[in-house]
Amino acid sequence: MNENLIKKVQKLCEQPLKEMGISIYHLEFVNEGGEDFLRFFIDKEDGVVDLDVCVEVSEVVGRILDEHDPIKSPYNLEVSSSGAEKPLLKEEHFKQALGKYVHFDLKEAFDGKHQIEGVLVGINEESYELDVKIKTQTKKYKISKDLVEQARLAIKF
Repeated sequence: MNENLIKKVQKLCEQPLKEMGISIYHLEFVNEGGEDFLRFFIDKEDGVVDLDVCVEVSEVVGRILDEHDPIKSPYNLEVSSSGAEKPLLKEEHFKQALGKYVHFDLKEAFDGKHQIEGVLVGINEESYELDVKIKTQTKKYKISKDLVEQARLAIKF
């Protein structure tokens, strides 16, 4: 049910937000502590998603949802930035992350590591390819998609 609801809400809100220069990075409808939450994680064309932008998006989305009423039960609407270390949840997120520094949490050890960070340089149907800097050298890692438990952009220090 949540998947259909998410698609419906996304369809209702996508174009009005696009006209504002906002994209929906991720949308979720979850129950936490007995309360329902509809969460919008957003990006902006210029990359600056501050509190004012979140408030503006919340007001626009609130009006759209009030008008169309796709959610019949009480819920809380939350709007926030997708963040500097945004999670990579869909194939399109990984494609957008090509050439960027990423962090992978792995289901089991790969080359003795359960976490790997590097530049995402390639994607195919079965795997991701990372350039991982080890001391003064760069090593290419080809990691099976099945091995990746979670992935996100990472800040390189």
